[in-house]
Amino acid sequence: MRWQAEWEHFHASDSGPTPRYGKNPFPKSAKRCKRCKMPSELQFCIVCQTEFVTQARLCFTTVMDAVAIQQEPNRPYEEKRAAYRAAKRRLKNLLDLKSYGVTFEQTPYFRKELRRLRERLKEEKAVAASVAADSEEQKTAAHRQ
Repeated sequence: MRWQAEWEHFHASDSGPTPRYGKNPFPKSAKRCKRCKMPSELQFCIVCQTEFVTQARLCFTTVMDAVAIQQEPNRPYEEKRAAYRAAKRRLKNLLDLKSYGVTFEQTPYFRKELRRLRERLKEEKAVAASVAADSEEQKTAAHRQ
């Protein structure tokens, strides 16, 4: 349950997601925010930085919730798939911030978790399809007799 340790560490940290501009924290620069064009001595104003971190925290929380839903054996496939799709959508929105040059240190870990989740869903779907095919064969065999 490595993801649980990561989850606890993520929620225990006060700083939350760590934003990066390229490979460095947001540097000081010109006179305006690159995103909203408000006057700022930083690349991004404090409002935009806060929004980036909030969006990242929401994305990472959604991914961890999807992993938790996947771990529960009594959840239906549709619910697991819906959680995966919501997490995928949030991560895509977070990755759109790369157009401004903004990334987060934790993003690679959560991308890997989302990939693992997708693989588990594919396996579960294949198992469900084979079970459905077997039951269909049994019905037709019983009908023939």
